[in-house]
Amino acid sequence: MRFAEIKSFSIDDLMLDEGNYRFRKASDQQACIEKIYRSNPTYFSNLMTSLAEEDLGEPLLVYSAEHDAVVLDGNRRTAALKVIRTPELAPTPALKKKAEGLLAKTLFDFDAIHAQVSDSKDKIYQTVYERHASGNGSRRLNWSAIAAARFRFDQKITDDSASWHSTALIFALESKHPDISDFIDGREYSHEVFTRIVRSAISKGIISKDIFIEKQMRLSKQHKNLVDDALNKSKTFLESIKNKELSLSRVGDSYADADKISRYLEKFSLPDVNKLSDSNGNNGKTESNSSRSQSTNSNNGGNSNDLNVDNSNKNESSNSGKVKTTSLPRTIVVSEPFFTELKKLNSSKLEEFYNSLCKISLKSHGSLMCICVWTFIEILSTLLGKEANTSLDGFYKSKINEWYNDKGVRAELKSAIDYIAQQGNLMKHSSVIHSPDSRHLAVHFKAVEPLLLKTIESILQKANK
Repeated sequence: MRFAEIKSFSIDDLMLDEGNYRFRKASDQQACIEKIYRSNPTYFSNLMTSLAEEDLGEPLLVYSAEHDAVVLDGNRRTAALKVIRTPELAPTPALKKKAEGLLAKTLFDFDAIHAQVSDSKDKIYQTVYERHASGNGSRRLNWSAIAAARFRFDQKITDDSASWHSTALIFALESKHPDISDFIDGREYSHEVFTRIVRSAISKGIISKDIFIEKQMRLSKQHKNLVDDALNKSKTFLESIKNKELSLSRVGDSYADADKISRYLEKFSLPDVNKLSDSNGNNGKTESNSSRSQSTNSNNGGNSNDLNVDNSNKNESSNSGKVKTTSLPRTIVVSEPFFTELKKLNSSKLEEFYNSLCKISLKSHGSLMCICVWTFIEILSTLLGKEANTSLDGFYKSKINEWYNDKGVRAELKSAIDYIAQQGNLMKHSSVIHSPDSRHLAVHFKAVEPLLLKTIESILQKANK
């Protein structure tokens, strides 16, 4: 399993993530609670009631560093529990009164909160990605579009270039104009609309594509004036969204479809390349064409001031100056222990099937692989006795409850098998939904490997009876 350790914490010992992707940077723990509450007061109040009357649900994800235990996933639940436990932390008098009432009657054990723990942020962020920020329909728990985009951008994960282009511009705008952050984090902002506008503006040349360094997912420093031009236009885009000139509402004439955006962009001129040539005098020489000298400067320890490269947290720079990025496997990773056990079934079909799964590209044949992985596991479950009218996820949820006692292990296995079954069904039966890039499938397949090994063991036991 990805998280071998599950610990029990007191709510007082858990720290909220002051740099949370969903709520942005907060100055301290109280500010975290207030930002989380103000993002959706009604939801926060209802969440308090649910936690007091029921339970925590899915375990928190906690990063353990020295003496700190920082919640990297589950901050809303943690904040709500802190307010119930200590009503004085409530952002409003009304919420304080409600917290006092809930505290008086709840049976929730505030000193025994279960969390999956790791000292590896990479492992935790991979799980956060799968839960909240993955594209192609794989996310299970909703973040806002901008929160998911921020996470993918910081972790150097992208499903398409347009998504990171718009996020890079947003990040740069926030840095240049901090006053826009409240609007971007508010309910009136639509990151989908902004992304549509940026995508169209780039395709029309209104924003120069030369400002984007694709391989490194960042904005170019060499084309500073072109970047400034793009940021000025992007700020106007935001003002138009704020004024509801463009939206996702189909009421009225503001819906941001392709024709509407095309007409909107007619008032913007193309950047004057001669006038906006970069300040270093490179006159249009692209950064990608000068990567050799850039790499040399980086290896000599040169300072990078490129826009939107945050070297202070997740994308930690090595001594060579290269940015560490998050990557996903391009194929199902071969597991020798699994293949050894699979061969005990004496099924050349399954052996051939597994070998093929480990060779076909998840990036190039995403939809096909979703169906194939689902089918492979279906075959194993049928050998164990699954009936035709029983769903794959339903069958395995029953087996998981039978085979595993640990709640954290159960939750992770059920999550992974849910994802595989859902994607397989969608790709097979939907005439519209498809998955051009299914690299995240490798992570889920690896997560269910213990379950598949247990399946093979049970099939062999059944055959020997």
